[in-house]
Amino acid sequence: MTKIGIYTLGSIAPISRLLDGAHWLTDITFSTALSIIVVDCIDNYLFNSNAYSYPKKEKTISWNFKFSTNQIGIVGTF
Repeated sequence: MTKIGIYTLGSIAPISRLLDGAHWLTDITFSTALSIIVVDCIDNYLFNSNAYSYPKKEKTISWNFKFSTNQIGIVGTF
């Protein structure tokens, strides 16, 4: 969701340049694709090289049985 907002905000300048006739559509398209590829590659590299300090915790699911007067069920908590 955050990427959509950032890409939308970043597209204001190229679209206005396109509407003013300063660039062609191919210029805008190529630069957008190149920017997305470069940023995603750098982000993947930094994530894989542990440059980010995210706490790593095990994925656990807690299963609970729920009984009441009119319900019987299983609840999984992630």
